[in-house]
Parts: sequence; structure tokens; C-alpha cells
Amino acid sequence: MYSLGVIGIAIISYLFFSDIRFILLLLGLLIPYAKIGGKMRRKRKKKAFCLDFKEFLQMFEAEVAAGASPESAVTELADKIRGRVSEQSLIIGDIRRVDKRLSLGMSIEEALLKWADERKEEHLEMFAEVFSYGKRVGKNIAELTFKTEELISNDIESAEEAKNIMSEAVTEQRIMSLMPVFFLFYIRLTTGDYLDILYTNAGGYLFMGACLVLYIIAVMWGIKITEEDE
Repeated sequence: MYSLGVIGIAIISYLFFSDIRFILLLLGLLIPYAKIGGKMRRKRKKKAFCLDFKEFLQMFEAEVAAGASPESAVTELADKIRGRVSEQSLIIGDIRRVDKRLSLGMSIEEALLKWADERKEEHLEMFAEVFSYGKRVGKNIAELTFKTEELISNDIESAEEAKNIMSEAVTEQRIMSLMPVFFLFYIRLTTGDYLDILYTNAGGYLFMGACLVLYIIAVMWGIKITEEDE
């Protein structure tokens, strides 16, 4: 990840200042780059977990509806879930941990609540809390699981639809963010020394530095806006 960031900074250094040595002054850009990259990776993981958790809920509800106890359903799904999600899915290890805790004598309510506390995902937390409450007051577990699964699945699907609608705006934002870089690259490719006059004195460097700062602010602002709308 950092190697790509350094390459990007090197390109920006050349395009804005006509000197790759300015990379030494621009290495600080790796900080926001790393933060944005980390946030995007966390969002991808969260999205993948939500979809996999939806699969787990549907399979769990089917097992309970068929007459299995919640504990037995978890044990069954510890193996069955592999066929429905990717091998890298976080939920595979999660369910195995829940199953192990059940085998050590922990109640299903405690195991689910502990899972929710570890994962910190809102739909899982909702499911664990509703299930725990239903167990405590003696609700019909099969019916309760079905209603909870339906509610959470609909919520996940609605969130996915909203993200799909926003994906066009996100794509447009990314294209517009890259336009100044493409424009500078095009000028250097087609006109050669057209911008060289800017680098004959300190004023030209300051002007291009100000342009770079405004460009970075615009990119960060665009990212923030699209994140808030998602």
C-alpha cells in the first residue's frame, strides 16, 4: 500500500513541480493516504461481513425452523457456512469460536452477546440482543428468529441498494479528483516545456504549491461528502 502511495507522490512531485526530488517535501501526504486507505479497507470488510451475516441468519433460521436447537444450529453452521461464503470470510472463524464457547458450557445467549461485543457490528448486536431477550422471556425461538432475520435482511438489502445508488456519485467524484492530474500530464506530454517558465523563480513554485494544496483540499472534501452520503 505504501509503495503505491510513494509512487503517487513521486508522480505528483513531477507534475506539479517538474522535479521528483520534491517527493521529500511531500512524504507527509502518506499520512492522509494511509488513513483513507485504512478506512476504505474497514468499510469493505464491514460490507463483506454484513452480507455474510445475512447468509448466516438465513441458514440459522432454516435450521431452527426445521426443529434444531439454537446450539445445534450453530454447530451445524460451523461447517455448512463454508459453502455459502468465501474462504477468507471473517464469519467462518467467528462461528467456530461461538461453537467452541458453547461446547465449553457457555449459554447460547452469552455466546452471541460476546460475539456481538467483539465484532461491534450493528446487525449482529441487534440479533444477539433480541435473541437473548426472547430466550429470557420464553418467546418462540423459531418465530422470533424468523422475524429478526427478515428485519435484519431487509435492512441490509436497503443499505446495499442505497450504496449502489451512491456508487455512481462516488465514481464521478473519483474521476473529477483525477482530472487535474490528467490535465497536467497531458500538458507535459503534448507541449513539453510549456510550464517550465513557472519554475524559473520562487513565485512559480509557490503558485504550484498553492494549486497542490487546493487540489488536496478539494479531493479530501469530495471524499468526505461521498462518505457522509453513503
